[in-house]
Amino acid sequence: MSLHLPLPKKKKKKNKEKKMSKRRRDEYTPIAEAMSLINNKVNLIGLVLQTGFPKKSKGTDFFCLVKIIDESYPSGGLSVNIFTETMDKLPVVLNGGDIILLSQVVMKVHESVVYAVFNKKFSSFALFDGKLSTSFLPYQCYSIYLAKEQDKKFILGLRKWLVHHPTALDSSDFQSLKDIREGGGFNLLCKILRVWEIRKDEWMLLVWDGTDTPPVAINAKEHKERSKSKWGWMPLSSLPWPSHVTVTDHPDVPFVSLMRALANPRVVGKFRCVVRVVASFPWSVEEYRSPSGIYRIRLTLEDPTARIHAYLYAEDAEHFFGRYPSFDVLKRKRNLLLGISESDGDSEMNETSRNPPWIICCLFSYPIDENDVWGSRNFRIFATILLG
Repeated sequence: MSLHLPLPKKKKKKNKEKKMSKRRRDEYTPIAEAMSLINNKVNLIGLVLQTGFPKKSKGTDFFCLVKIIDESYPSGGLSVNIFTETMDKLPVVLNGGDIILLSQVVMKVHESVVYAVFNKKFSSFALFDGKLSTSFLPYQCYSIYLAKEQDKKFILGLRKWLVHHPTALDSSDFQSLKDIREGGGFNLLCKILRVWEIRKDEWMLLVWDGTDTPPVAINAKEHKERSKSKWGWMPLSSLPWPSHVTVTDHPDVPFVSLMRALANPRVVGKFRCVVRVVASFPWSVEEYRSPSGIYRIRLTLEDPTARIHAYLYAEDAEHFFGRYPSFDVLKRKRNLLLGISESDGDSEMNETSRNPPWIICCLFSYPIDENDVWGSRNFRIFATILLG
């Protein structure tokens, strides 16, 4: 009978693998090294270079992409695909350059591109302020995250590195709004002024990156002079005066921009604005009134600062249209409002030839749900007459 004993060399290799596995569970692997550990679980710590917009995955999870850098890999960044059961569990990075700790993420490669995958069952993350400070408390963390004493050393090291290498965050090649072209991809650093949900999982953002702002002294002077004048917040492109398509019952009230109306600290408010009407719903004037004869129309208004929906309803709409004109007169008034010439016919789709005039209107904001006054705030047009 013969005995088959394990070779000492193989045992040594197994012990080495166990030692490496333990080190990877307890310590952080530099990104450059982690990129060679395909199909292995690693712990990473890095500065957030950019984040993707959260969205629903093809399955039941929610997904976002986070790109990170560190001292070993300061350019390009490593993409980390994060999947969680609900959207509120995804990381919400407050500022570019904040620090993220990632525990037990799996390194993968696809078409020669290396990336990391966050598994909702065993991975975890924690987000920290990237600015140099003595605070080591995360402002967001995954439910199974466990803080370790050595985390402080790595966080402090990255904070110090960023102080001496501030241009590291510029490697994502951000563009300005004026340089963006239709159909192309881009990285944009901007302030989000407002968010609208157009339809399920589709959003429209109003953003500003400061590229159209003159120096802080010139801008302040122009703002002060203009706010005191009779033009107030009237769009510059409407000067010297808006069209005479409409008149209001309050001609002496100063103009405000749509953004100032949206940012009003009170839910209920009244405003006088200079806007363009870019859409009407319903489109057909035959559907402007309900079967009981009440006007119910939603107009889309815009100025250089925002785009909103505003309603024409009941007696306010009667005042606007001159009570109950014929359908032919209503159609002429609608086309005048939307900047449609008579030769364009009655097609809703012919938008390329539209040139909506700048008009003056009074807006009234109000809630329709007392339990959610801000979320249910609407705008209505009132005290305004459409001429012609």
